[in-house]
Amino acid sequence: MDVDSFSRIDKLLIDTQQVSVEDAQQRRTACRVDLVCGPEVAHSRTLQAAAATVLRMAARCYPGAVTLLASPEVRQALQAAASPAGLPASALATTSARYMIALGTTTCGPQALQVSFDGWTAQVAPGRDSRLAEHEGNPLAGVLAGALAVSETFLHFAGVAAEATHRGVTLSLWQPGKRHADPGPALAYLPSRAWLVGLGHLGQAYAWGYAWLPLAPGPAPELWLADDDKLVDANLETGVLSERNRLGDYKTRIVSAWLEARGIQTRIIERRLGTGVRLEPEEPQLILSGVDRNRARHILAEAGGRLVDAGLGATASNFDTIAVRAFPNPRSAADLWPLDVAASPAAERLAEDNPAYAALSADRCGRVRLAERAVGVPFVGAVAATFAWAQALRDLHGGEHVTDLKLKLASPGDLEAYGRPGIANDLINVPYLPAARAEPHSGA
Repeated sequence: MDVDSFSRIDKLLIDTQQVSVEDAQQRRTACRVDLVCGPEVAHSRTLQAAAATVLRMAARCYPGAVTLLASPEVRQALQAAASPAGLPASALATTSARYMIALGTTTCGPQALQVSFDGWTAQVAPGRDSRLAEHEGNPLAGVLAGALAVSETFLHFAGVAAEATHRGVTLSLWQPGKRHADPGPALAYLPSRAWLVGLGHLGQAYAWGYAWLPLAPGPAPELWLADDDKLVDANLETGVLSERNRLGDYKTRIVSAWLEARGIQTRIIERRLGTGVRLEPEEPQLILSGVDRNRARHILAEAGGRLVDAGLGATASNFDTIAVRAFPNPRSAADLWPLDVAASPAAERLAEDNPAYAALSADRCGRVRLAERAVGVPFVGAVAATFAWAQALRDLHGGEHVTDLKLKLASPGDLEAYGRPGIANDLINVPYLPAARAEPHSGA
């Protein structure tokens, strides 16, 4: 096996449970997940965002094992909302699902995970009586709630957090870190132009999140897409927009095609942004970074404009950790993202001590290269993307300017978010578009 075909999700099970690739895949495909949608989903963009996110994330975590149970009206609404990519194919209905995720009013019992929202707040909790008010305000709350639902099932499935699926998880994009957050205002403005730099796990999640924002009729927004990589097998499970029929294509073109089919204009840059790059006045002044190397983060921080960077953990012990930082920041780029990080011998130990790697490669160098690869699960990037976009959206709506946010999905109640003195709450030179007003929706 080579690094371009090594599943980043299988790697978690291999590293923590020392199972073979075949066993890891068998366990994932045997884990049945039902998504049950009530009638409200047909009329709520936020619930549609949640449902579509659950389907996309769960289908990658549990291949072929996800079932959508919904009325024809809800199915039609989801198909229209998720177009042109469409919905993942549903499996046959099952009565023995290991996990059940419910949206809206359903007949699911207390064992189901109820997905709910209120404005900018997302919630996942066991039991159908745990719904929030479900007032429309920011569809990113739906993306966040859907990703959290899949996160809870997977953290329990993989043995990462025993309490997952048996607890309530509530997170706010408007006041992150506050236990009783205000729902936040209905979206009135959206960033009209932005860079998405790095179109892997995180970059595709940025595109997915932006596409759910409520664009008012008028000028189309424009996203500048920068990446120089082509799609390989290993990207299929972590990239929310990655499909097998696009293997070998540049990621920029895959993401561009998906966005433009949804009315979002794009510009493509298929090269690495080198040292000394400066944003020109006519270019977008907002950058969302999906890069995974600190050198690249330094380059983006020095380019000018506003930078929002999301960093994800890469090992079996921290793959579910997220750090979102806004730049300018009271700390320097060198302090935020140090370059002189000593190489860790952990990968070499893992390759030698874990017998599963012996079956993956006959030579030591090959085993170490596989062990060095990052663990990656798609819902982590989706959660990070909602908080990254929320940074820009809060600034446009007079909310708190958060410079640093840290979250570990295994312990979401410990989310830390804080701003720093001396950072202006503004979006100078970041143009915006009006948002479409949400139609009233009655929740629980």
